[in-house]
Amino acid sequence: MAWLPEAVDFLRRAFEVPARPCWAFSVGGVAPDGFLGRRMAAQEVRRVQRKFAPGLALHVHPLFARVVDTREVGLAGRAFWRAVGGSPGDARDWPAIDRWADRVAAQLEVDQVVPPGAA
Repeated sequence: MAWLPEAVDFLRRAFEVPARPCWAFSVGGVAPDGFLGRRMAAQEVRRVQRKFAPGLALHVHPLFARVVDTREVGLAGRAFWRAVGGSPGDARDWPAIDRWADRVAAQLEVDQVVPPGAA
């Protein structure tokens, strides 16, 4: 439920190069579907971003669902998981991940054609 220290360090170093665009994504247990899922996903993204360097402006920072294995989770945890609409299994939305990656690639192509500050 936290970014790896190496990933946070990478973003800190990326922030030190102001002309470079930066994208990031998080992976969490909650699929950002439905009202409660969207609220929990937004809360998770805000919690993670508090560890980012102040002023770091990411183009986009989505939260993608992950594979969930509740076999090691206690009864209360499983009940909560069900209450928020979760279910065990592979919740990854590969088409959404592909769309996000395609948008990043398209923006990188635009950035290669038009240098920052030249437009």
